[in-house]
Amino acid sequence: MGDVSNRIRHLEEMHRVLDLKITEMEKHPHVEESKVAELKRQKLKYKDEIARLTRVEWEEKHERLPEDFNDH
Repeated sequence: MGDVSNRIRHLEEMHRVLDLKITEMEKHPHVEESKVAELKRQKLKYKDEIARLTRVEWEEKHERLPEDFNDH
């Protein structure tokens, strides 16, 4: 499970770095929109992968229910 958590943290950092880079690029009047669009696509891929791995991590933590869970 530590590997999943580490991967999530890594992707979150990559997402943050891309966000900063995009923001900086958009400040310039002669920015190549195609480059910005590509970075935004990559940022979205990171976001999707973070969401997927977060679900995996949650499922791993909660896959075992207490034995008396069904008694309630």
